[in-house]
Amino acid sequence: MKFVLGASPFIIAGAALIGLGCGLQEHPHHSASPAHTNPGAGGSGDTGGSSGAGGSGGGGGEVVDPGTGGASGGSTGADAGASADAGGTMIKRDAGRPRDAAPGEPTIDINGTLVPRSKAIVFVHFGYSNMAGLAQSPQSLRSYFFTTQPQLWSYQGGGRFVAAKEPTAPDPPVHLGAGPGMAWLRAAAAAAGPDYHFISVARGRGGATTEDYLKGGLYYSTFMDKAVELKGKVTFGGLFIMMGITDRHLPPADQDGFTDRMVKIIADIRADLGEPNLPVLHTDYEVEATGELAITAPVGMKFRPQIQKLPMRVANLALIPTDGTPLIDDHHFDMTGQKLWADRGIQLMIQRGWFPWTK
Repeated sequence: MKFVLGASPFIIAGAALIGLGCGLQEHPHHSASPAHTNPGAGGSGDTGGSSGAGGSGGGGGEVVDPGTGGASGGSTGADAGASADAGGTMIKRDAGRPRDAAPGEPTIDINGTLVPRSKAIVFVHFGYSNMAGLAQSPQSLRSYFFTTQPQLWSYQGGGRFVAAKEPTAPDPPVHLGAGPGMAWLRAAAAAAGPDYHFISVARGRGGATTEDYLKGGLYYSTFMDKAVELKGKVTFGGLFIMMGITDRHLPPADQDGFTDRMVKIIADIRADLGEPNLPVLHTDYEVEATGELAITAPVGMKFRPQIQKLPMRVANLALIPTDGTPLIDDHHFDMTGQKLWADRGIQLMIQRGWFPWTK
């Protein structure tokens, strides 16, 4: 498969392709749209720490009751005062509802700024260690991943937003480098108009398998409970997933069930969010992986075909290609690889008509 970013369109066999890896050292954790619904309107550790906890920023944006314009506690946004963002910049608040909110449109208070539902775009993302992030180089990209940008957020739950920066899906103590979250928030913001806020709700866990992410498993609730809190108050823009290679940690009898488990996870997420057509960007297998994880080795030969079945089993799903992604070891991306993967995902959304927020 050939993938050219920028000038040439994607050439994707069957369905669109895309991909990543897992942690510095895998640790098995086994458990005992064209059709997109109204797209324009709409932690870490085993206890499920908040995504983006490493991000700087002020506390508690209040979730605003649908259609009221008033916060469920604290500031209502009706005063014409000002509040400081995570970087100390003062943000003016207009009296009453935001000028760009449609009559009756729900709003959400993000650190003192009332944002209409149609302008608050949430990406839900989860996966293994490549999602949590190990990348620390090249030095030229550190500010891209590890500094904040206005209107890019990580949602911590309980109405609290922090300015996003890596790790957006932390998994201490090992996986605290750069994952792809900040890269696609920045890519989305660059492609969108100036009034949009892009928000990450995430969970990364090194070595986690699809069994761990099944509803009722170890990690499903650690990110989905936060996402469900925002239901009806934001627009869910898409679901980014990095899974596949770590299912090698499952018993051999269970490894062939990867595709069925992913189909179930995606269906449950869409049902719980009330978004039956939510776009899904799933990674392709890490085709640049080496050694026993190479695509010509047993692990790659078992799991890549299962990953490539997903677009045929799940509507509005594309695979993000992984060819040409630089690595730091046998399968983890460096920051160039993470940025390339994220850019491809946002471009696929635009090409598929799943990104209605373009300038």
